[in-house]
Amino acid sequence: MQEAQELSKIGSWQFYLKERKFSSSKELLRIFELEGVEEESLRPAFFERIHKDDIQIVDKLMTDFHAGGEYYVFEHRAVIPNKGIKYILCKAKPLFDNQNELIGFKGVSQDITEKKLQEKTIEQNMEMLNNKNEELKLLIESNLQLENFAYIASHDLKSPVRTI
Repeated sequence: MQEAQELSKIGSWQFYLKERKFSSSKELLRIFELEGVEEESLRPAFFERIHKDDIQIVDKLMTDFHAGGEYYVFEHRAVIPNKGIKYILCKAKPLFDNQNELIGFKGVSQDITEKKLQEKTIEQNMEMLNNKNEELKLLIESNLQLENFAYIASHDLKSPVRTI
């Protein structure tokens, strides 16, 4: 299981509300670069890694978990000190006891940074191709105008010169 998580860059986690207990797989710790953090400090350490512009989204989803109890899929960024930003795909669902009371959450988080960077490269390449296509259209239009001018000039040169 650990090797599969490592290869797919997916880490798993659980959070139990009553106990305020957060646990995670080794791969999740590696993704967020939190190896060596004490178990009781893990939850705050993870939230410290969430990008400031994404923290409200994550908080809202946690609130919605309480209200709706649905399965969620969302993306957020993780800020890794001195290394930059990682893009994370998170899939989570609520956990209920026998009385259908919410007791916690469990989920998986996948490092999708490589995918996001590839998408960004593709978008940049598409933009460059679109710009080149516009340049090509202008060159074709200019070429047609030059061909038309050359035809007219050639025709005029072949016509007999008229004298007044």
